[in-house]
Amino acid sequence: MKYSHRGWFGFCPIYVNNPYGRCPDVCPRHPWLMPLMRLNIEIQRLAVGVCMMMDPEWSPVWKIKLTGKR
Repeated sequence: MKYSHRGWFGFCPIYVNNPYGRCPDVCPRHPWLMPLMRLNIEIQRLAVGVCMMMDPEWSPVWKIKLTGKR
């Protein structure tokens, strides 16, 4: 797959494909960063769970920051 953008997923550097779509494809910039990406996924899942307990009508989103084109 060809990734068109780069950015950050939490504190993990990533490459992104289809960044403005409903479900963008992401992967860590280096294979050895996969554990860091998994940690970020779990942290964001926990944050989404807490926010939804506080406000059930809240719409969950993943925090991805784009920093430029690849």
